[in-house]
Formats: sequence, structure tokens, C-alpha cells
Amino acid sequence: MGFQCHHCGECCRNVSAQINLSLADIDRICKFLNCDVTEIKDKMGIFPFLNENNTFDYELGLHLPCKFRKDSRCTIYPARPLNCRLFPYFLL
Repeated sequence: MGFQCHHCGECCRNVSAQINLSLADIDRICKFLNCDVTEIKDKMGIFPFLNENNTFDYELGLHLPCKFRKDSRCTIYPARPLNCRLFPYFLL
């Protein structure tokens, strides 16, 4: 099954497509933006997910809509998180 991105932004704003972040994703984004993780943590909304027990999970994610999306484009496309790279396949 092929997929062609039309930059609709569903992966950036649809709450069913939560954007999980690995440490490698965070490192890649920081290197791409030439900044430290503390500079983007609050500005871009990196946070721990809540699990079903209302306790924080070990996974990190981005608040939606993603603040890296500007003018209908991903500003970190070459360094985007793995979930974004796999969209929409990880939903299937």
C-alpha cells in the first residue's frame, strides 16, 4: 500500500495520532534546530503521556496541534519523529 503525503496536517493535529517521542527523536530534533532540549521542551510542548491510571507514563510526546507545523508544512521534516515518519501506517 503506497502513501503520498499531501500535507493535510492530520498527523500534526489529529488526537488519534499522538506524536510519541523517543530520546533519539528529541536528539535528532535538537541537532536539526541546533539547540538544547531545555530550549524546546516548554516551547514545543514535550510532555510525558498520562496512562489509564492517570499517572505519568515513561513515554514522551508532543502536544497537538504540533507547534513544529507552520504555514501547512512541517518545519522539522528532515528530523521529524518516528511516529510522523510512519504516519498513517502505525494507525493500521
